[in-house]
Amino acid sequence: MNRLPDILKAAERRFVKHGTAKTNLEEIARDLRIAKSTIYHYFPSKEDLFLAVVKKQINDYLTEVREIFNQEDKKFPDRFKSYFYLKANLRSKYKLVYGIMMAELNEQSIQGERDLTEYLLKGEEQLMKLVFFAYFNDSLNAPKDDSPLLFVMQTNMLPFLNDLYLSEAKSGNLSLLQKMLDQFEVLLNSLNSY
Repeated sequence: MNRLPDILKAAERRFVKHGTAKTNLEEIARDLRIAKSTIYHYFPSKEDLFLAVVKKQINDYLTEVREIFNQEDKKFPDRFKSYFYLKANLRSKYKLVYGIMMAELNEQSIQGERDLTEYLLKGEEQLMKLVFFAYFNDSLNAPKDDSPLLFVMQTNMLPFLNDLYLSEAKSGNLSLLQKMLDQFEVLLNSLNSY
């Protein structure tokens, strides 16, 4: 019996709720009512399990981005707003992905996390290349080759800006999110001038 999906799901719950440092393989095994050796059959260490869980979250996130832009019943500006909203809420929906981005930003990431951050950026860049091609209708009007990566890098600030928005919202300044979304719309519209 393949226990891998169950192990990843249980580990994800533990890592999200308790963090990496406070999670151990015994607890994950106990949650699943399996022997710890079963986990070691799939992963040589807790770090390897953690990185596999983060990669799963990255793949889930990229799938969600793809689904947003595949909604042909919506106009492109609405799809981009959904994308911006997803990125702004990365911390709550994909906490481990947000965590590796923060670790990278603070220069506290381990090599495996840096590799996953690169995997995330490349995956999202590839999606944005396809989206830009469709948005700008053809390759003649599409922005330069580095524009999708530049766009992804700039939108990666959304989760951090959203934290600022939340503190502003508590003080009654609810228009900050709309201003933030408007700024990214301006960014999107300016890409074809590169």
